[in-house]
Amino acid sequence: MSGALEVVRFRWDSPLAEEAKRIRFAVFVDEQHVSPRVEIDETDPLAHHVIARSEAGECLGTGRAFEDPDDPALWRIGRMAVLGKARGLGVGRLIMNELLAIVSNRPRARRIKLIAQTHAIPFYERFGFEAAGAEYLEEGIPHRDMFLTIREP
Repeated sequence: MSGALEVVRFRWDSPLAEEAKRIRFAVFVDEQHVSPRVEIDETDPLAHHVIARSEAGECLGTGRAFEDPDDPALWRIGRMAVLGKARGLGVGRLIMNELLAIVSNRPRARRIKLIAQTHAIPFYERFGFEAAGAEYLEEGIPHRDMFLTIREP
């Protein structure tokens, strides 16, 4: 796989949502054995989604960002998934950069929270996220909460 990658923003009612679902199921359900019942949730229609695709149009990774319903100063990034064949090509970095741009353009946003699988903590630390709290299991996978302050109150 070679060539340029692009990241496209989309809403959940877009045809790109089917590609995002396919990627998320391939990574979370098929690879990591997360229950398919929890993969698509009530947040998806409210979130800002992105998808990364190759120059040929093949969808390779996805992620989402959304305002915390209880705290408009806190945004959440999640459902970051990159297909196995595309890992190590910078797809995750491009997705994260686009999600950070989405959140940074929201005037009330002050902090971002994500729930990181522990093996991915170094990836998120490269963007300035800091782990907080103890490790815990979610769907049988070790996670830690991570936070990034994007502007002071």
